[in-house]
Amino acid sequence: MSSEELREANLDAMSSELALRLREPLPDSRLGVDDDGAPTWTRFRRPRLLRDAHCMERIQQCSVEGPPIILLGLGAGQRLAWLLENTRRVVISWDPDHAIWQYVLGVVDGADAIREGRWKPLLGPDLLHFRVPPESERHWHPDFRAAYADAESMLQPEGPVALMVQGELYVDDVAEGLRALGWRVFRWDVAYLPTAEHAHILATTGARMALAVNTQEGLAEALRSHNIPFAVWEIDPNTSGPAPVHGPCDQTVVFTYRQHNLPALRRAGYRHVEHLPLAAPTHRYRPSERVPTVPIAFVGASMAESGQRMQATIREMLAHEPSTLASLERVWAIQRQDPSRWIIPKILESVCPGLRARVRRTHAGVDLALLMGEVSAAEKRLSWLSHLGPLGLQVWGDAGWSLTLAHGVSWNGWADHFTDLPKIYASAAIHVDVPRLYQQDAVAMRIFGVMSAGGFLVAEHSPQLLELFRPGVELETYRTPAELVDKCRFYLQQPERRQAIAQAGCERVHRDHSIRVRVGQMVERLGLSALASPGPSGPRSP
Repeated sequence: MSSEELREANLDAMSSELALRLREPLPDSRLGVDDDGAPTWTRFRRPRLLRDAHCMERIQQCSVEGPPIILLGLGAGQRLAWLLENTRRVVISWDPDHAIWQYVLGVVDGADAIREGRWKPLLGPDLLHFRVPPESERHWHPDFRAAYADAESMLQPEGPVALMVQGELYVDDVAEGLRALGWRVFRWDVAYLPTAEHAHILATTGARMALAVNTQEGLAEALRSHNIPFAVWEIDPNTSGPAPVHGPCDQTVVFTYRQHNLPALRRAGYRHVEHLPLAAPTHRYRPSERVPTVPIAFVGASMAESGQRMQATIREMLAHEPSTLASLERVWAIQRQDPSRWIIPKILESVCPGLRARVRRTHAGVDLALLMGEVSAAEKRLSWLSHLGPLGLQVWGDAGWSLTLAHGVSWNGWADHFTDLPKIYASAAIHVDVPRLYQQDAVAMRIFGVMSAGGFLVAEHSPQLLELFRPGVELETYRTPAELVDKCRFYLQQPERRQAIAQAGCERVHRDHSIRVRVGQMVERLGLSALASPGPSGPRSP
């Protein structure tokens, strides 16, 4: 049989409701192929091989008879096929991704097993309602276990359900925070599911709340129609402003990492907006025995490439206004004279009155000041950190850091958010932070992460930073590049003082500024804290 014929045979053997859901066309797919034509699956922008051959050993040790087996994550389908062919045990297989299901149904001959009740396929929210026998043998796919971390909570027989909108940065950690508070979490992959599946999820999960990282258009309205309280935690800069909300969505509360963003969120239609600082995934970033191998470290974007893109965007928008472009060069020149303060908005209005508002009207809410700010922020970060080259600064991030090599800075390439950052945070004597020029009022997630892992931090002074931490006690601060260099030089010779300050900062973050604490604050603000009790949090992200 061809893969299409095999897929149709499997679908015909299923319940009509499940087959209908799996036949729905997809708007997009996480599946792809590598250069050799092997299937891949993408999560967090990084395609990984969709394969089972390297993890068959444990499956092949399964006895012919025994309790049900549940596969959490289908992978490439080889484990499933082996179990159906070589055992008489009931196999429960679950995956939330329609594309993976459509692929696996084309490689596994399982129609007879479905009809006989030996194979029970579960899609997405089905796992919330399926009572898996407690004696069942559970098998996670080793390559994608983090992607299915929520399944452990979904298998709990009791507890309120929360929809966690799929995304990238912070999403896994926020989901872990919900699970730790006793919520059963279903990951809602809004960009990769058929339209009908969204309606199915909202109608059948019985969700008592939903939570998203950053605003996304249409979510508040969809959740309003099902009366599901919705929390949004805005954690990133957005040059186009927040996604607008249409109509009253009183069940939605938006929390933003910047007080500066509150007016923009209200203009976008959100009625309930509050400031909530960022935090650390303290379950992943923990202090360890520190043997510094790096004098000074910085992990983050150089912003050189994004700054170049923003410049190109500005030139394209104003291509027919050469005099205006010349005026913008004047604005940048004035900002360069004082990189310690974010003054572009004020200068821009003075030099080009009304231009910022006009660009907002004609280019779908684009903020010209933020586009310009990305350019200035890149210049500041590259320049200020270059001063630390002679002291042994090592950076991790994009290729724009190559611009600092001539100043003695060592560039180490990209750092993986999950696997590399904890090691880097544990390896440096001093960590430094140069925030984006246009969001000096925000305390960056880098600060929380470094301190959570027990690292010693020197960060740029800001009133917002002082609201959360005590300079000289829990971290150090600076105001100018010269002061940054002086403090780094001083503390390189003071390991005991570094350790005392780092320990105090670590204790403060773990007590007051963990993502679990922030999630609890959002849940309490929605009036839902009494619904759940602390429970298992499931496997950690890799």
